[in-house]
Amino acid sequence: DNTEGGATDRSNANLSLITSFKNGALMKNQVYYCKYHFNLFSNFTFFLEDSVNGDGINQTDKGRDLFGYNGTIEKKTQIGNKSLRSVFGLGTRVDMTEIMLRHEVKRVILDTMVLGKLAEQNINAYIDETIQLSPKFSVNAALRADYFYFSFKNSLGDSLSGNSSKTKLSPKLNLYYDVKPTVRLFAHGGFGFHSNDARSVVLKLAENSLPRAIGYEAGSTFKIRKKILVNAALWGLDLENELVYVGDAGIVEINGATRRLGADLSVRCEITKYLFADADLNYSHGRFLALPEGENFIPLAPSLTSTGGLTLKQEKGFNASLRYRYINSRPANENNSVVAKGYFLLDAVINYTQSKYQIGISVENLLNSEWNQAQFDTESKLKNETQSVSELHYTPGTPFFIKGSVSYTF
Repeated sequence: DNTEGGATDRSNANLSLITSFKNGALMKNQVYYCKYHFNLFSNFTFFLEDSVNGDGINQTDKGRDLFGYNGTIEKKTQIGNKSLRSVFGLGTRVDMTEIMLRHEVKRVILDTMVLGKLAEQNINAYIDETIQLSPKFSVNAALRADYFYFSFKNSLGDSLSGNSSKTKLSPKLNLYYDVKPTVRLFAHGGFGFHSNDARSVVLKLAENSLPRAIGYEAGSTFKIRKKILVNAALWGLDLENELVYVGDAGIVEINGATRRLGADLSVRCEITKYLFADADLNYSHGRFLALPEGENFIPLAPSLTSTGGLTLKQEKGFNASLRYRYINSRPANENNSVVAKGYFLLDAVINYTQSKYQIGISVENLLNSEWNQAQFDTESKLKNETQSVSELHYTPGTPFFIKGSVSYTF
């Protein structure tokens, strides 16, 4: 369908200031602004809801204004013979936009399903303390406070309009023990939360509008001889509610509590002075906690992912990299009866760098592999069908694609 697709653009402005003080303190300030437009025409269900015109939709973000501030002050002090590093942070972010979800056929608008203005603001502050208790043992503790304000003005009726505010406290604790200069053990634990759609918060569709997340991990970072750096960890993540945004319907699904347990392995190797290799391997076992066994898979949650490659680095002259991306096949629904296909892709980059300029060529999907980029288990119906079918729907991934770049430094 050549009427599907759309356009998006984004303009960014960023200003940072770093100030050093005579007492050794360091202050960082950042202000930023982003202007964002989004306009997409799509149809994943074909003629499921409207057997005459089809289910085409138009999703629009009409000029989102996103701006904010981040500031930190860092200072190192001594408590007796123990060193203490303190970081104090403060920040805010504001989002304002008008959103629309409309029914369309061949980009002709038929009716409007969602239309409204939303505003969101986050104000946060945190304190982060690291103390060296002994030459081998250090502790890092932090506490972050977040305040959120959500507002939605429904242009189609006041019944869905309103505002709400939420606060969250998120502590964390990290422990580090250096067995020897080349081996470090660590244990991390902390609280966080899942962000949410402003409309869901205002309408109180979830008892906890910012569901709590608890993460924990333990592992080690160590060197093998002088050229290989390894990081290995076992981890877990508990989420109070698994929230999934369904853009086609303009809603957020509340899917219950989940638990993910996994392991990560990261390897970095200096093969020669200019040639480096790296690989990351990640395993995750995720399940819904309240659903029966065999029907508790988390849709589209991968169990195995990996990235890595070879990189040639020189200050001047030719630089290059050959990298891979891998994700395994994974359940597309709760009972694993529909499978989202995995993929293995190769990408390559070659740059020629001098002091004032750089010329580069990058290739995505070097082997021109067929793969699915966006894929979902969705119920749909074709125009000539009398019954709907639930099966895998997907957007084909980018084929072999080459692009060039030129940059000039002044």
